[in-house]
Amino acid sequence: MNLEQQSDIVYKTMCARFTAYRRMKRNRDASKGAESLFSASIIALGLISMTGDKLDLSNNISAFTIILSTFLLVLSLLFGGLNYEKRMENYHSCGNELNHLYRLMMCESQCLSEERQKEKALEYLKQYHAILTKYNLNHTTFDYEYAMSALSTEQIAPLSKFWLKMRYYLLDVYMLYWLIALVPIACIGWYYFSKLMC
Repeated sequence: MNLEQQSDIVYKTMCARFTAYRRMKRNRDASKGAESLFSASIIALGLISMTGDKLDLSNNISAFTIILSTFLLVLSLLFGGLNYEKRMENYHSCGNELNHLYRLMMCESQCLSEERQKEKALEYLKQYHAILTKYNLNHTTFDYEYAMSALSTEQIAPLSKFWLKMRYYLLDVYMLYWLIALVPIACIGWYYFSKLMC
């Protein structure tokens, strides 16, 4: 394998790591948003129970608030355990180191003789594996596919491109976070709307 082929592998890995970094960042932001909005929903439910004129409704809402509070505690522990911040930093740092290695390889592939490139190829392969071992965090297959679709000079089928975008921006893990955040708000809105219609 020559230096140019190796630099291509490094470049693709680097792009996939930066894609994974951006995905982790969105997941982190979405999980924080979901926790915040879910907390606001619990407070809103507590306020509804205080304004209820029926004792039975007030008791039911208080019980529901306790259930949601427990659910929020579990979510907070779960989201904290996913370690998005650390994984995000690792992906970004790994991408930066791979970027540095890639630039060195590209520079030397243009400056050095073919014989000298062969000598340096093993050294760069060791550096590449050292970087991957150092971070011990792999990107997903989807991160790689999405990064390669962005790099591709070939025309991608519109349906395939649409599917990749849907997965990247909507159907990935953080869609669950938006459901957690928005369903309680929608239910509270429906409750107030039904009160207004009565």
